[in-house]
Amino acid sequence: MAVASAPLTIGKRYRLIDRLGKGGMGEVYRAVDRVAGAAPIALKCVTTPTTQLEFAARAGRDQANLRLSLEQEFRLLASLRHPHIISVLDFGFDEAGRPFFTMDLLENARTILQAGWGKPLHYQIGLLIQMLEAVAYLHRRGVIHRDLKPGNVLVSGDTVRVLDFGVSVLRSVAGPNDGVLAGTMAYMAPELLEGEPASEASDLYAVGMIAYELLAGQHPFDVGNIGKLMVDILSSEPDLSTLRALTPLERYAPTGAQLDQEDDTMIMHGTTSVVLVGDDAGNPVDLPARLPNDALSLAGVVGRLLAKAPERRYPDAQTVIADLSALIGEPLPPERDAVRESFLQAARFVGRDSELACLTSALGDTLNRRGSVWLVGGESGVGKSRLLDELRARALVSGAQVLRGQGVSGGGLPYELWREPLRILILSADLTDLEASILKELVPDIGTLLGDDDAPLPVADAPVLTGKDKQQRLILTMLSVLRRQTQPLVLILEDLQWTEESLNVLERLAPFVPDLPLLVIGSYRNDERPDLPEQLPDANLLMLDRLTPRAMAELSAAMLGGVGTNPRVLALLQRETEGNAFFLIETVRALAEEAGRLSHIGRQTLPEQVFAGGVQAVLRRRLSRVPGAGRPLLKLAAVAGRELDLEVLRAAVALTDDQTLETLLAGCANAAVLEAKEGRWRFAHDKLREALLTDLPGAERADLHRQVAEGIEAAYPDDKRYAAVLVTHWRAAGDTDKETYYAQIAGEQALLASSYREALGFFSRAITLLPSDSAPCAYLMTRGGEACWYLGDYPAAAEYLENALKLARAHHDQASVAHGLFYLSQVTAMQGEFARADALLHEALPIAQQLNNPLTLANIFYGLGDNAWRQEQLPAAREHLQASLAVIQNMPDAAQTDVTPRINTLMVLGVIAFLQQDVEAAQEYYEACRSLAQAAGNRERVAVVLNNLGVLASDVRGDYAEARRYQEEALVIAREIGLRRHVALYLGNMSDISMGLDDWDAARGYAHEALSQAHALGAALTVLQALDKLARIRAHDGDPDGALDLLGAVLNHPACDADLKRNVQDKSLIHVDLDGATVEAGLARGAARDFDAVVAELLADCHAAAV
Repeated sequence: MAVASAPLTIGKRYRLIDRLGKGGMGEVYRAVDRVAGAAPIALKCVTTPTTQLEFAARAGRDQANLRLSLEQEFRLLASLRHPHIISVLDFGFDEAGRPFFTMDLLENARTILQAGWGKPLHYQIGLLIQMLEAVAYLHRRGVIHRDLKPGNVLVSGDTVRVLDFGVSVLRSVAGPNDGVLAGTMAYMAPELLEGEPASEASDLYAVGMIAYELLAGQHPFDVGNIGKLMVDILSSEPDLSTLRALTPLERYAPTGAQLDQEDDTMIMHGTTSVVLVGDDAGNPVDLPARLPNDALSLAGVVGRLLAKAPERRYPDAQTVIADLSALIGEPLPPERDAVRESFLQAARFVGRDSELACLTSALGDTLNRRGSVWLVGGESGVGKSRLLDELRARALVSGAQVLRGQGVSGGGLPYELWREPLRILILSADLTDLEASILKELVPDIGTLLGDDDAPLPVADAPVLTGKDKQQRLILTMLSVLRRQTQPLVLILEDLQWTEESLNVLERLAPFVPDLPLLVIGSYRNDERPDLPEQLPDANLLMLDRLTPRAMAELSAAMLGGVGTNPRVLALLQRETEGNAFFLIETVRALAEEAGRLSHIGRQTLPEQVFAGGVQAVLRRRLSRVPGAGRPLLKLAAVAGRELDLEVLRAAVALTDDQTLETLLAGCANAAVLEAKEGRWRFAHDKLREALLTDLPGAERADLHRQVAEGIEAAYPDDKRYAAVLVTHWRAAGDTDKETYYAQIAGEQALLASSYREALGFFSRAITLLPSDSAPCAYLMTRGGEACWYLGDYPAAAEYLENALKLARAHHDQASVAHGLFYLSQVTAMQGEFARADALLHEALPIAQQLNNPLTLANIFYGLGDNAWRQEQLPAAREHLQASLAVIQNMPDAAQTDVTPRINTLMVLGVIAFLQQDVEAAQEYYEACRSLAQAAGNRERVAVVLNNLGVLASDVRGDYAEARRYQEEALVIAREIGLRRHVALYLGNMSDISMGLDDWDAARGYAHEALSQAHALGAALTVLQALDKLARIRAHDGDPDGALDLLGAVLNHPACDADLKRNVQDKSLIHVDLDGATVEAGLARGAARDFDAVVAELLADCHAAAV
């Protein structure tokens, strides 16, 4: 399927709307993320060809400098989280290989100068304080910005945002500039021009220059002449006279004459004298904590920031904030929640060096096309998500695409884990029409994503399949999309403990991953799902324990600075949290709220424990900070699940006229309870959601479940995909009628998805809720029996079906009688009771004919034909199966009917015709089966029928060239979709065909590979078939004794069936040119050998031949 791609779309995902700005080497655009569908974002990309770049962000001027700059910028920004620093979203490369990244869009943004010029002094200083809060955070994180200038400090509304980290460095790696200057000359500190490394002090110098321009209205030096500008920066003092005139309370600074006037009032504040003159005499004065003097004035503050010597500048940004606050008579700004969160949630990553190194090494292998699967386990709150966030940033800047899937508590939609990743993967997969129609089930808006927002591509529904065939088709299509990715891909799948059918995909994918540029990392709670690694034996296991005392000390220092190294603080944190990272952060948050600021923790006596009630009490305290208007929303969201479905919440939340959902979400986010991550809202941690649920009274919880259920019904009316979720909510709400209604639908949906155990659970629940003798129970029991049959639990299936038949007959429900009889016949046939199975089918046949139910009728004919086929009654089998096929093909809605019965019927008819030596009919049936299976996307059945066509061509017509074409195609499909047993079988068939073509070297190679594959699988019969072929090859090579050794071992093995014994007699022994007695002696000798030793020798030969 062709994908529409507008010329102004990057990566088929980001649609560019208009250009916001342009620099010497790149541009910034307003863009829309077609996948997330959220508000506009900003996209920064490189437009200058790398061969034309003159870039000075790194030592050296090679073509890679610009790419390194953008990578550095994204890597830094991805690790930062602060209300006054721009937030980044994604990083990637366009079709030409040029890097780009996306970030929050600042609407109507102006530079700090444009926003502040002409405004009151309080407002201007407020802007400077916001900028300094960002700088303080950067320096705590060890980041030197190196390019602070007005153009990189923007104001949107009244909020300052610092951006452009392309030349930023970590303090730990900053060094001499080697003659290459990074930054903008007008804002460079003198020491940088002298070759000294960038530092916190050089950043503060740039802050001083911005402050001067903002307050004085111009730069202190001539920026039009670079040579003169450099001289001024190194040797000229800025003129601070303009700033002295602006100093607040300057009129209160007493002159000598004023101090002699007796009529005026003079007061003392500390060591500072203040005279109140004129109209101010006698009036009360609210004095700030510190009054301006020459050192504490605008001129003094800015002058100190612009000192030529770094050591004469302010020691840190917080001290500048304190002085500016005092200047305008304000106390130190309170530590806002968002600022505090930046230090807590986005502190420097510590304590997981070995684990991160392990995953980073796996990432390196993936970039070299050697993939792997990893499971990261640990208790809730131990730090799994933070570890994966750190890896995500590294992977993106390394050129990998990173996609996330999220498990949902309570189950969510089928294959929930894969829905979001698939929305992005399909953009680059070049899907066929059939693949698009199959994936439409998981990506309902696939037509819009592949087409245009205004003109979606038409995507038809996929041909109907049911049961395991449908599940396999969906999984194989998903795997095909993943295997088609050419860019290295990192899949982060979180909370696997809540997934069921999604794990089936991962289980099927895992064996292919080592040969793909794919790194799959799944996180799970090992205390909730300790056996999960057993389901994924191909995965590497990485367990996260709680933080060690040393790691806790590092994290404490990263969040609190020097305060975090206080032994009393560390002892309290160790005692309260025992190394759980989430508990540690929550405890520090609670201590900061008590102390007023993070930096004030430890100034007062620390408590023995943070709160009575432990961490649960801390969580309640955090939840209490959510504004009252947001509490109902938060409770509904907690009941609905960790990730928020905004459409459901819009339908469920009662909003007043002055409220919007967005304002309520923002209030919850400001309290650090909710967060928007990669375009989706969710609880900042599931512990918060769990705390909310724990505190909900039973009646209120039931009502909230009712509201959520009604919200789902309103947002997704008649959408059967949500039936399972609605069962959970209506059950919790206490509405048994609704629960029963949706349990039946959920059971049907699970049955269609081959989730048989889940289906049985829903049917059983519905049966329990209904009166035991009610008519609907008959139908539900029949469906429960069907689920048990698919699960292979034949005794349970028989019990369900026999009870269903009794009830159906009592209520004269003939449809359920016919359906129950058919499935009971299937159960009895699987237990070898063919006579009883036939009797049940003959009982059902007239009922189905009377009801004129063609699908049930076709199934009954198929059952009769299958039973006859199993008993080698070929004419009767062919007659019944032809009758089944005729019924299906004459159905008026055949195109909308499950094609699985037709495929199966055609396949068996082909086999029967082959055995009856009706070659023409066999070919016709097989070709029809192949065509139908291909159209339906049933690739496993396509492979099987191709194999059968190959056998027909070789064994009946002797056309080995045509047989080879069929078998090669079958082998390709089997390899692609992971049918390992089929691969071994088809390799053996290829060996037979090669012998027919007199290509004995190829025959030997195929037989060796078949043996190796079969042995690895533990497929005993296929191993024996490979040995039979190798025996024929030995006989051809003139080694009859060696051939007899193998054939004796084959015939003596308990897994050797009648067909293989016949094959040995008819095809293999005739090539051994020895007398009968010698043959018998050779077979006996082979039978006496140790079978495992024989196979081991052959496998060694296989390995030697491969080398």
